[in-house]
Amino acid sequence: MIFDALDNAQEMTDQSGKVILPQGRLFHLRVNAVPVEGAKAGVDAYRDVLEQLDLPDTSVGELQQKIAAADSVDPVDASQRVSVGASVPKTDGLDFGPSTSFRPNDEPLRFTLRLNGAWDPVPIP
Repeated sequence: MIFDALDNAQEMTDQSGKVILPQGRLFHLRVNAVPVEGAKAGVDAYRDVLEQLDLPDTSVGELQQKIAAADSVDPVDASQRVSVGASVPKTDGLDFGPSTSFRPNDEPLRFTLRLNGAWDPVPIP
């Protein structure tokens, strides 16, 4: 589990002007579950978390498509993590959701399930 806070004195934007890092004190939480091996175990673990959070399982199909395409990934890109995720409706300034990821060149595929939370920025005291 990782919990961190970041003080950002001014917001940062990308070239289009979209805010990519807001001003204020930012709090984040990340919890990594125990990794599982194999496509079926990865899909089942992700589906189980979605059910526990009462989220739709539409991203399970996306995960299955990415698993099916893993063999055709360019070998140069095969070491990069492929991921899918979902979000719980924002409540009291908290964005929260599960995600899972794998590397296409792992044999067998190894899935890392994460729970991520980010709170709205608060003023820096």
